[in-house]
Amino acid sequence: MGEEWIENHFLKPEEISCRVQTLREDGLSLLLYITSRAGQDKLDKKFGLGLWSDSYEMVGDNLFCTITVWNKEIGQWVSRSDVGTASYTAKEKGRASDAFKRACVKWGIARELYSAPFIWIPAKNCNIVVKQDNKLAVRDNFKVNFIDYTQTGKINEIEIVNQNGDIVFKEYPDEKIGIAKQKAMKELMKKANVTEEQIKKHFRLDDLENINTTIFVKIMNKLNKTIEVKK
Repeated sequence: MGEEWIENHFLKPEEISCRVQTLREDGLSLLLYITSRAGQDKLDKKFGLGLWSDSYEMVGDNLFCTITVWNKEIGQWVSRSDVGTASYTAKEKGRASDAFKRACVKWGIARELYSAPFIWIPAKNCNIVVKQDNKLAVRDNFKVNFIDYTQTGKINEIEIVNQNGDIVFKEYPDEKIGIAKQKAMKELMKKANVTEEQIKKHFRLDDLENINTTIFVKIMNKLNKTIEVKK
């Protein structure tokens, strides 16, 4: 699996939006979505400029988004739809955006976000208030600060921060490192002018594709020391 394939398929932190799913006095839960801009870019890359379109329709009380793309193999336009739900911040705009993002998933875009863990932020880590109508509201904005995936596209690590940059949720499983750390390690190896064979020999490893976080940290420390010595 090459880096170019990874860049085109797995979402970066800035391409992901966080939306409040449930809001209670003791905390809130978040859902992860691809941003509308990133969704448009992914559709352009996957199907080509001018070869897809989106439309919206109210069915009862539900707003549906339909994404239609040109299928070159069968020579026909093909459509897939999904329904949107209102957000806690912008009701109508949020519903249209939500419908678009859900429809993107129907075309295989941002499907990796469905492997996200349950994201719960306790009240002590967020600002939940009671409005005059006795309804709850949250005054925070959340974003993905870091995300990493396994080679099969499942979320391996994730870190979410608020508008102040404070970490409000994190999951760092001590498993095999994901593609973001693999890429960072290869870049540092190149900077240190150290080969993969040298690393494997020094740390007595069979390969660098299946190392865990503990070994990764040791390798990165060694590489940084090597760079410092060469300065």
